[in-house]
Amino acid sequence: MTRPVGRSTLLIGPASRVAAFDGTRFGSLASHRDLPSDWVAVGNGLTGDFATGADLPVPTSIVVRVHAACAHLPEAHEEHRFEAVRWRIRGRTLAHLQSREVEDQVLTYVTFHAREELDDLLAVGHPFHPGWGPGLIAMVLTDDDATDWDDVRELLTESYRLLAPKKLVARLP
Repeated sequence: MTRPVGRSTLLIGPASRVAAFDGTRFGSLASHRDLPSDWVAVGNGLTGDFATGADLPVPTSIVVRVHAACAHLPEAHEEHRFEAVRWRIRGRTLAHLQSREVEDQVLTYVTFHAREELDDLLAVGHPFHPGWGPGLIAMVLTDDDATDWDDVRELLTESYRLLAPKKLVARLP
């Protein structure tokens, strides 16, 4: 079964070309599966490379590990929103952790802000995927040796640096 590309979905193509899909453009394009392989839908149809659907509970073991990766960030706090968990600094989300079913498997991923390393991370491919908005990266997480938790800590610290006030960033170890 294909999922329709929703209204107000952005299509991101080669060389960061962006086009809006309003439900009527692009003729027979009715599903994200109809996109050329070098285009990604972002918005109602997809979240990065991940098909939308109901959020599933995030495994507790992964929440504990992301919590540990954010524990050193001054004034960052954890919020449980529906099935997802997010870490915020003064009203801004520095990390958003969620699980979804994608192609008959459950994926848990954290979405965070990136700047200089954005293109480099996307070039790596899996476990890195485009996030749901500009400047965001989604990283697939597993509770085994496949995830480098030191890298997760470093990437979430960089997300914090991009969002936190300078006074708080100066307090980082």
